[in-house]
Amino acid sequence: MELERQSFLNYIKYEKQYSFHTVNAYQSDLDDFFLFVKNMNMGSLEEISIAIVRSWMVELVEREFTNRSIHRKMATLRSFFKFLYHKGSITNKVMDGIVLPKVRKRLPEYAELAVIDKLLDPLAYGKNYTDKRDFFIIHLLYYTGIRRSELIQLDSNSFDSTRGVLKVWGKGGKERLIPIGGETWKMYQNYVEIRRKEFPHLSLEEAFWLTGKGTRIYPKLVYSIVTKHFKRAGHFGKGSPHVLRHTFATHLSNEGAELNAIKDLLGHSGLAATQIYTHNSIKRLQEVYEKAHPKAE
Repeated sequence: MELERQSFLNYIKYEKQYSFHTVNAYQSDLDDFFLFVKNMNMGSLEEISIAIVRSWMVELVEREFTNRSIHRKMATLRSFFKFLYHKGSITNKVMDGIVLPKVRKRLPEYAELAVIDKLLDPLAYGKNYTDKRDFFIIHLLYYTGIRRSELIQLDSNSFDSTRGVLKVWGKGGKERLIPIGGETWKMYQNYVEIRRKEFPHLSLEEAFWLTGKGTRIYPKLVYSIVTKHFKRAGHFGKGSPHVLRHTFATHLSNEGAELNAIKDLLGHSGLAATQIYTHNSIKRLQEVYEKAHPKAE
């Protein structure tokens, strides 16, 4: 079973090019499942049935996992068994017939413009390397809507000044181009200048974003940077890189941007994932209606 598990993890890591965070989540889910079936004395994965998967779901409920977490774990199993089925390692479609618990649709959390103004106030940041880096990171996340994993992968060649775009490698290794304006180019040049002074021996192609010690930046540090400044800006909700991505999309939608354009900027494969941002535009219209219509209650 371990060989099949590792084969699947290698597949999503190297062929599907999933992010480090996603691969770790898949691995954690599989580890949890295999721990559950460990004492069942199974000789092969072929012996795993729909009844066993359902039993694991019951255990997850008893362990007080949320329905959303259970959905994620079942999605991991579905991908795993589908991989094995197409590879010929198993002959039964284990996940067929699995009924998942209902998940309440969660609207994306975003920041108001007043919070963004405080986040992007240059006077709130110092003048050393890490301060300049943090300011540029937050600026870029909000101005482009890129994912944290995409941010970390950037290098100097990602910034194409000739065409005025940022080249991003998204999920599945797909490249997309995001237009960036003069203010972002100015911040890019300022960051490159202070980075070269701080680390003159390190190439921009090796790692664009560096820690204060000159090593490659990592996901947890990006998260800490963003949450720290969200708190400083007085944001009472969750503050994270993904909230900046949601804010980017929500503000575009509120200002009338076409849904297809937002989809392309975010790197979504279909409109379904993008449509959730229209709720904020509708909410705004409702507020305008209630204030302006003489008979609105």
